[in-house]
Amino acid sequence: MNHKKSFPIINMGTSLLLVVFIVICLIVFATLSLSSSLRDQKYTDKAVLKTENYYLAYSHAQKQLKEIDQAIISHKDLSSLKNIEISLKDNNTYISFKENIDQYQDLDVEIQLTQNQDRYKIIKWQAVTSKEWKNESTLPLLGSE
Repeated sequence: MNHKKSFPIINMGTSLLLVVFIVICLIVFATLSLSSSLRDQKYTDKAVLKTENYYLAYSHAQKQLKEIDQAIISHKDLSSLKNIEISLKDNNTYISFKENIDQYQDLDVEIQLTQNQDRYKIIKWQAVTSKEWKNESTLPLLGSE
């Protein structure tokens, strides 16, 4: 009797290669996940800083409005207040001022004085850019030199 030994199709070497491949895939996915998380954390930190700066400027603007309101109530001269600009348009008095948010933005506030019990009406409360954008780079276009 002649018996031939048959070897299984999947042997020890093939299963080892499969395990190594799976471990490498898991390491790659873990690395991609970690880099994505770090990028998201940097973005979140920037957003938190920007929000904190905005609300700090918001708080300063509220304090400035309180000073203006107290000056109106006590009939003080508004020109004695600092960092405000008073203007007359169409027989209405407007007061405007800016609060710095960061190096690129200001909070621009404008109010109109009224004769009723509210004393003033907020016309503008807006974050605006504080620096003019300058095009410092050029892109080559087809046919241009």
